[in-house]
Amino acid sequence: MLFKNLRLYRLPRPWLTTPTELEDQLRQRPFVECGTLTARSEGWVPPCPTGNPDAYVVTTPDLTHWHIRLKVQEKTVPARVVKAEAARRAVEIEKVQCYKPGKRQMKAIEEEVCVALLPRAFATDRHIDAWIDPHNGWLGIDTASTGQADRILDALRGALEEFPVRMLKVNRSPASLMAGWLATEPEAPFTIDQDCVLKAVTDDKATIRYAHYSLDGKDVQEHLSTGKLPTRLAMTWDDRISFVID
Repeated sequence: MLFKNLRLYRLPRPWLTTPTELEDQLRQRPFVECGTLTARSEGWVPPCPTGNPDAYVVTTPDLTHWHIRLKVQEKTVPARVVKAEAARRAVEIEKVQCYKPGKRQMKAIEEEVCVALLPRAFATDRHIDAWIDPHNGWLGIDTASTGQADRILDALRGALEEFPVRMLKVNRSPASLMAGWLATEPEAPFTIDQDCVLKAVTDDKATIRYAHYSLDGKDVQEHLSTGKLPTRLAMTWDDRISFVID
């Protein structure tokens, strides 16, 4: 599969866990549907239900790339529904106690309403995919959200006795590196596309956004010369995959 997003993390090189060991651990924490009074449930599911429906870890033939998937199910009650029902109950309670419920009591009423309406709430499902390159020590998560990335990291920590993942550290600032690409050209087979965000490093944080615009013009170079740095840059690899570095 092709990820829509990619958040990269580092694993020890090489990561000595085997696909079989990881498979056994993930099978012990499978996904289970939300219960009647359960607002959220999460667990591991086979990432390729049509191709390999029983495997919790799908690998390439040479075992150099692994694919895993976490399923998250959440039940939510719309806030407006909760407030409307809580307001109705507050009126009834006021008649009994002869004064309006205070903030603390209203909060308790809203919590009771949420619990009462939860069995009738619709459940939404979400999948979070991860790619593992154990030999080179890479973990990639298909999400743009830090919260979703943390969710699958926490799930992996819960499944494994030891999961020494760490944030990616780079030798050069991504902003300065992207600025260098805009000033000259990136190394083949990478090419620059037509979307970019330039931001000033001064206190005013002046921002220039380019969309579907040729980035080899003088105006872009002038912004770079005045100290603005790229925070987003669209690129293509080998005329095959287009992406945005953020």
